[in-house]
Amino acid sequence: MLCSIRYDVALPHDAPASSILFWQIRVTENYPIVVSGVTLPPQTRLVQYNFQSVNLTRLEFIDFVSTSNAGAIYMHFFQSESSTANFMEGCYRAYYGGSQNQSLVSTGFEDYYQSAYYFAAGPYRQPGVGATVVQMGDSLTKISGYKVHDTDPFFFDKGGFRLQWRNGDTQDPNTGQKCMDSNGPAVGNPQASTITSMTWVYEW
Repeated sequence: MLCSIRYDVALPHDAPASSILFWQIRVTENYPIVVSGVTLPPQTRLVQYNFQSVNLTRLEFIDFVSTSNAGAIYMHFFQSESSTANFMEGCYRAYYGGSQNQSLVSTGFEDYYQSAYYFAAGPYRQPGVGATVVQMGDSLTKISGYKVHDTDPFFFDKGGFRLQWRNGDTQDPNTGQKCMDSNGPAVGNPQASTITSMTWVYEW
């Protein structure tokens, strides 16, 4: 199996120039990766997509994952802060095979994390999903959630894949369906958000 490991070491500015470092690395070779009972190809690599403190405008889209490889999402972590809670109306969308036709993954932020009604039940932690921070205030809403796709597999084929989210969302003015008309009226009053996201994806 292909593998590459990089270590970046930064010494404190006042550390002696002749400092000595020690570390141990333990590696298991040729051990198969199995996701939800499916053994992944031997050339599989774990790739991280990372966004730190990104400022999104109202109703702005962001692609958490964008790749031309085949793969499977292993884990997704997301944190957002905004002056209103309506950013949680934003849907998760998937795009397969380079298509511009969306597949809805969730019809709201909290749906993806198996919650509802703006995390009305408060923070929770489970082995595969959770919301570790749920702070709802008059002028600041802060949410942090994670999801591990081991028992809820999320595979995609080669040829183009994107996992997308929107900061708030819109609805069809005729049917009232959310996330189907990107140019429709906003649901609630979403405002600018600051987000941090980390997504680990097996790719081959």
